[in-house]
Amino acid sequence: MSLNSNVLLPMGITAADRAAMLGHSVQTNLLYYSYEQKNYLDYVGKMLDEQYEKEQEEGTPGNPSNIIFLTTKRARKA
Repeated sequence: MSLNSNVLLPMGITAADRAAMLGHSVQTNLLYYSYEQKNYLDYVGKMLDEQYEKEQEEGTPGNPSNIIFLTTKRARKA
């Protein structure tokens, strides 16, 4: 439980990979072997604050080059 929650989970390893490494199903891993860190909400709040500040400095992407505009079907000529 400690390895799963204190080492593998903070490393960003997926639930499926953690379960496979530890030898149980994903459901068992999530129900019995994964627990929330005491400071988890503070950590998430800090990450969200940092992302918000980054977006304020850089701005949101305007007119990205990978947008594909779909054209409407043209009416069939009779």
